[in-house]
Parts: sequence; structure tokens; C-alpha cells
Amino acid sequence: MDKLNEKLKNFKHLEEKEMSYTNHAFGAFKISFKMMCTSIKLIVHGLYPDKFETAATDFNDELTQTLNEMKKKDN
Repeated sequence: MDKLNEKLKNFKHLEEKEMSYTNHAFGAFKISFKMMCTSIKLIVHGLYPDKFETAATDFNDELTQTLNEMKKKDN
């Protein structure tokens, strides 16, 4: 277990962001899941243009806000 903990501490990206491995992983998984859902919505939108008309814009706005909030925490 000590070796695993030591390996998790050695990620340069995590050090730069001052994030734990777990917080970083869950954040990445959350964004990934939202991207996947948006992708499905856009496939449906392609077939039925009246459905999910703003899915891409909504996701872009939400992702931009999330990333901006993360940057503020870094500063």
C-alpha cells in the first residue's frame, strides 16, 4: 500500500493543481460522463432536430464555468 501511495504522490500534474489523486479522478470522471451524455443528446439531435436544440451550447457553457472555477481555486 505504501508503494501505491508513493506513486500517487509523484504525478506532476496533481502537484501543479494541488489536487489529490481521488479528487482529480472524480472530477475527470464527472466531466467525462457529462461529455458522454451530451454526445448522446447530439446524436439524437442530429436525427430529430427539434430535440436537445441547445445541448452543445449548454454543455460548453457549463464546462467553461467549471474550468473557470477550477482556475480560480488555483490562484
